[in-house]
Amino acid sequence: PANYLRNVFHVGWGLFGATLILALAAWPTALIAVALAFAGAGWTMEISRRRSPAINAKLMHAFRHVSHPHEAHQINSATWYATALVLLSLTREPSVMVIGVLVLGFADPAAAIIGRRFGRIKLVNGRTLEGSATFALVGGLAAFAALTLAGGTLLPVYGLGTRLAVAGVAGALGAVAELYSRRVDDNFSIPVTSAAGAWAMLALLG
Repeated sequence: PANYLRNVFHVGWGLFGATLILALAAWPTALIAVALAFAGAGWTMEISRRRSPAINAKLMHAFRHVSHPHEAHQINSATWYATALVLLSLTREPSVMVIGVLVLGFADPAAAIIGRRFGRIKLVNGRTLEGSATFALVGGLAAFAALTLAGGTLLPVYGLGTRLAVAGVAGALGAVAELYSRRVDDNFSIPVTSAAGAWAMLALLG
């Protein structure tokens, strides 16, 4: 079922991640340390709630408005997101990192809303063509906006063609990752895949 509060939460964490990356862009080692701290906190909570049903119940109650029921018995999406942040931070490329978190933050909830309301053409894993197309479009726009708005201040300046190519690939690959993420949580696979596509395109285009 639709959970608009979770969608807002998703966007908020995407913006928070992007802000953190841009704020620490000049200090890549510090960014890695912060990402490790978030991931460490997430995995510590995962271990704690596996060992204590009472802790698990309290955490699930605290996040009841933004969590999925299955997360009571599986690793939480936020923990997977924090783990993805660690991998992104190891690239030491702020542009790539920002793209990864913003594609996830904006495109995933947009695809969920459109897919549930207007999705008619079924694909795989419960996804629809309408939802996946929305993901690619919104993800591409989010990546393009980041490269454009932060270019020359917090991120390098890229030409229009480069920005369009990188953003398009990041959005499209994020949509593919979301489409086929079944065993792997898409809060991990989407930012990693989108960032990898952006990184490859930036390398290809010089």
